Amino acid sequence: LAVRGISDLDLIQGRGLLHSIEVGDRTGLSLALGAAMDRGLLVGATIGVVLPDSPQRSDDLMAAVDHALAKVDMSSSRYQVGCEGTTTCQVGLDTAVAAMVDDGVNVVVPLVDMTSLPWLILEMLEQQMPRPQFVLSGLDGQGLDAVASRIAEFGGPAAGAYYDGALVVDGSATGAQRLDDAERRPFDRLCVEAWAKAEGVAVPTVESTTDDVHRTVVEACSLVRWVARAAEAAGPDPSRLALQVALAGVGPVDVPDMRPTTVDGRRWRTVQVRRYEYPCVHGVGFGASAGCLVPEGPPVVLDRAGVPVPPDGPFSRPPDQVVVFVANGSNVGGLAGKVTRLLGLDSYQTTSPGNAYRASLSTIYYRDGFLGDARAVGTTLSLPADEVPMPELIDFVAPSTVDRVLAADIVVVIGSTDAHRLEKDD
Repeated sequence: LAVRGISDLDLIQGRGLLHSIEVGDRTGLSLALGAAMDRGLLVGATIGVVLPDSPQRSDDLMAAVDHALAKVDMSSSRYQVGCEGTTTCQVGLDTAVAAMVDDGVNVVVPLVDMTSLPWLILEMLEQQMPRPQFVLSGLDGQGLDAVASRIAEFGGPAAGAYYDGALVVDGSATGAQRLDDAERRPFDRLCVEAWAKAEGVAVPTVESTTDDVHRTVVEACSLVRWVARAAEAAGPDPSRLALQVALAGVGPVDVPDMRPTTVDGRRWRTVQVRRYEYPCVHGVGFGASAGCLVPEGPPVVLDRAGVPVPPDGPFSRPPDQVVVFVANGSNVGGLAGKVTRLLGLDSYQTTSPGNAYRASLSTIYYRDGFLGDARAVGTTLSLPADEVPMPELIDFVAPSTVDRVLAADIVVVIGSTDAHRLEKDD
């Protein structure tokens, strides 16, 4: 279980053994570029991506950049710097910046960490590069005050002023307390008060400009609470699989600032657009710097497909307007037929049931625009299933039933984990 800094590819390949309460690195980067596009910051721009010489990481992130820009017929140029196996990348920095100056780069997407970004900005100042628009995601914690403050702390006021206006998109709650209508969330308060009592120290505050204790305590508290809820749900002396399933299906979870987040098939994650201010207009700067990160607009809740979720949840149709196909991926005979009959009693349009390839966990596949309906089907069946957009390649059912998948709005694949419970249901 993690808070941030997880590759989307790792999350997929983890197959339920790896979870994060914030969006993956590639998703975050795509959202940052999307936010810049929405604000007109990329119109007529010459975009430069500064990346370290670590192929596995750089190639993965560049794929996200290329994909996001290709949607609007744009592209970027790469400027690589060397790290020599360390966390600070300075080798070839002067050459990379000189190339950006020659190319007229006016939007910079830095994929370097917090010890390298100040050096990059200082080199830009040294070569008198016209101040670009910086666009960043939460990669390496760039959306946190404790990281953003390093720009001015290491580079001085000139570096802070140069970085002023940087656009940062991530899933943290950074800067929420700087808005006039900011609330002190009950979960945050519970965590820091419990920690302070156990440690015998003063209660850390979110307004602190000298340390980041409040955030780290609440984030750790969120993970511990997640584990505790899953352990309780798994029952006494749970098997490894039971605990895994419980961890992956706890539903809504408490996170810093109590932003909407779910660990289930919906996979809601909340992201926030921020601007770096130097000097900080909305309060006092963080750490030894005069700069700060401030939210721009309200946070946005996204579902697992990256689609914004309305405040009252995704739209769902009357059951008689939704076609459902049920496929049995367990070894319990007749189960798909039984579930099909249950859905029919609830007025859903159903097709003849069929078989899927063996699956341990249940999945509800939905066509574009039918997420709310997939959720409604799951609620009807009390089925803690993943809700997944319908893939282009239909490889989870037998070839003889592919036509029924193509004709359906919703496809329910019943896994062995839920089979015996559904078998006993009336």
